Amino acid sequence: MTTETLTEAEAAISFSVEEPAVSPAVSSLPDEKPVKNGFIFRQSRESKSTPPFASLLMTIWRVGKVVIITASLACNAYLLNELSLQQIRMTSLEAAFRAGNLSKLSESIATIEGRLTGFSAEFLSRQDAQALADRLTTVEQSRNAVQQQVAENTQSIQRLSTAQAAERQALETLQLQFNALSDWKEQWSKMTADRKAEKSATTSTTEGASAAKETVKKKSLTRGPRIREYDKSLSPPFVVNGVERRGGQMFLVASPADAPTSLSQVRLLSPGDSLSGWTLTAVDGGQAHFTVNGHSQSIPLR
Repeated sequence: MTTETLTEAEAAISFSVEEPAVSPAVSSLPDEKPVKNGFIFRQSRESKSTPPFASLLMTIWRVGKVVIITASLACNAYLLNELSLQQIRMTSLEAAFRAGNLSKLSESIATIEGRLTGFSAEFLSRQDAQALADRLTTVEQSRNAVQQQVAENTQSIQRLSTAQAAERQALETLQLQFNALSDWKEQWSKMTADRKAEKSATTSTTEGASAAKETVKKKSLTRGPRIREYDKSLSPPFVVNGVERRGGQMFLVASPADAPTSLSQVRLLSPGDSLSGWTLTAVDGGQAHFTVNGHSQSIPLR
């Protein structure tokens, strides 16, 4: 309360105390107690002199006290209720303990221990599975390495097979050449015997044959250089000994002119082969056709 309100209240109290000494006009009021009249007079003055703001504050203060008291009572009632519930629960728990219901707790603990044992076994099985997976990975790597080695070995075998086929073909060619040389050796022996017979026959010719040779020699003197030059251009540096046919292929048997009887120097020529600068192009019609220095030459076969 403010100072002005207190002053007005004190004035009202003093006025009510001095009320018996009022004028007769005032004493002519109805018969009531002075204190009561004084209180009524004080209330009317307070209602007339108190400001509206102070009255509002007083009202708010009174309502606030009522609300606070009510809330305190409600909180106390709630706490008392909760306390009673806790006491009831404690009593129920004690009764359950005494009745033996806590035996379920041991069963729950046993169940949990069993589950833990199962989890341990599962963990061990997972470790075994991981070890097995590692082994499988190692086996897979080994298998890949073996497959790679097998692929490399297969390629090596294929290369060896190709080389073996080429060597087999070369061996067959050499065998054909060897057979041709063997046949040619026999033919050469026959040809040598025939030549010896011809040579012995020529030694017993008559003088007429000698004279004929003299005549031919004289005729050759006039154009000898031209004939020698022509013969020189056509004379091959080897001797053609014959033709052999092996495996459907034709070979020309030739040997160097300086060693016509040496078997180690005998060559078997097929079309496309060269000997001393002469390249065999074809064998037909009893002649062997060569190419030398860009010119075609033909040699009759015996």
